[in-house]
Amino acid sequence: MKQMKKLILFLVAVNFSCALWAQSGAIGNLKWNLSGGTLTISGSGAMQSAETTAGSPWYNYRSKIKKIIIEKGVTNIGDGAFAHCLNLTSVSIPNSVKRIDSYAFYYCESLTSVDIPNSVTSIRKSAFSNCTKLNSIVIPSNVASIEDEAFWYCLKLTQITVSWKNPIEINDKVKPKLEKTGLY
Repeated sequence: MKQMKKLILFLVAVNFSCALWAQSGAIGNLKWNLSGGTLTISGSGAMQSAETTAGSPWYNYRSKIKKIIIEKGVTNIGDGAFAHCLNLTSVSIPNSVKRIDSYAFYYCESLTSVDIPNSVTSIRKSAFSNCTKLNSIVIPSNVASIEDEAFWYCLKLTQITVSWKNPIEINDKVKPKLEKTGLY
């Protein structure tokens, strides 16, 4: 009986260890860890684009992600990096990020606000499309271009804070949303 209990405890420990191991990993020079609903990405360099068939390394856990912390050193947020993180409510983007790629936060339905750091110069196609609860976004003066449908189908987006010193290139599909707020 004692040996059976020890065997059961051992198997539970192994399964628990595997579950913890499965929620962290590395992709190039970047490391990621998902714990208690918070996905932390650390290291240095560009975040790779997610493969459309497999998704990002944390793709299988996207329903558990509620908060994302990207640490200083990451230089861009890759294509589709956090697409379909339906329960994501908050994102911390450091001043080292220069570009937010296409579909980076596509269909993050619970995301309500985003502060984009001064280091970002480009927001690519559909970066925040279908973020249906997104109601405010801060865009710094260094952003030089916002591509097609960057904020497409953001139905509650009523507050866009901009601080552009120089004229910005805004595609015609983005402009109506900015004009609606009276900020462009």
